[in-house]
Amino acid sequence: MKSWEIYFQSFASGSNLTSLPLITLSLGARALNIISNDQFTRFRIWVNGNEKHKKEIGFGEYKGTEHSSRFKQLLYRAIAEEIISMSEVASLSNVKLAQFRDEFMAI
Repeated sequence: MKSWEIYFQSFASGSNLTSLPLITLSLGARALNIISNDQFTRFRIWVNGNEKHKKEIGFGEYKGTEHSSRFKQLLYRAIAEEIISMSEVASLSNVKLAQFRDEFMAI
């Protein structure tokens, strides 16, 4: 992998986090001497060579799936501390009691 490709990947992920355009991040990186003028020029040529690159279509998108386990953790803790019953937890989880009991016992 070429060094400018590594910089580009960093810019794309930074752009996704900050909502700043890639060109703004690359200008800042050049001003701070994080990338050289040559790397900045190659990046600009690459961006200007394709309309999708100019519009930043698909850059910095998270391709994985996210899920939160916090709610289930709270439910499991509530059961362990006998704050609520298993049937109430199953109801809150939108699953049948038998299915939830199997999940809980597997832990």
